[in-house]
Amino acid sequence: MYKKNILILMWALLSSQQVLSGNLQAGKQKAMVCAACHQIDGNSMVPIYPKIAGQSLSYLKKQLTDYRSAMRTGGQEGRQNAIMGALVVALSDQDIDDLSTYFSHQALSYRASSPPDDPMQKKQYELGKQLYRGGDMDRHIAACASCHGWQGQGLASAGFPRISGQNAPYLQDQLKAFRSYKRQNDMNHMMRSTAKKLTDKDIQNLTIYISTL
Repeated sequence: MYKKNILILMWALLSSQQVLSGNLQAGKQKAMVCAACHQIDGNSMVPIYPKIAGQSLSYLKKQLTDYRSAMRTGGQEGRQNAIMGALVVALSDQDIDDLSTYFSHQALSYRASSPPDDPMQKKQYELGKQLYRGGDMDRHIAACASCHGWQGQGLASAGFPRISGQNAPYLQDQLKAFRSYKRQNDMNHMMRSTAKKLTDKDIQNLTIYISTL
């Protein structure tokens, strides 16, 4: 009887995972509406919009869910954005699973920038590199690499996104949004507590360095 119950439980868990798992083909069809900003494969050509191709499944699902939550709670929860909110407010959990699965399976297309030769930009690059890799102990700023990886590859299992290959203007906008608490859907306030200590120069330096990853 015990073994039979275990088998029933395992079957139920597997069935629920299959119901909730995303469908690539369905996701591709649903992604047509995303193409205007992100391109059909998620490699946005518009600098202010993020590249979502190859981003982790868990991160994509969280962002879509948070956009929807913000719309449904009047901004009390989730992540507020007028454009994204209007697009996702009517999405079902299955829609979000399908879209997240599709974009997470797309190849990120980018070419990393070379370290600058200009003396001024080279100094900014080095400062950004130092801040990204080692943080700033005097200002109690954690190293970006501790969550996003040495090469900006992110850590999917912990929900930390990939930032290498990301559009630089988008990165700047998000760091400033976290700094001003305009964006509040980071886990345990981690990004807000870090970004609030960054100056405009810090953000510029970090963006220059990250664009080379």
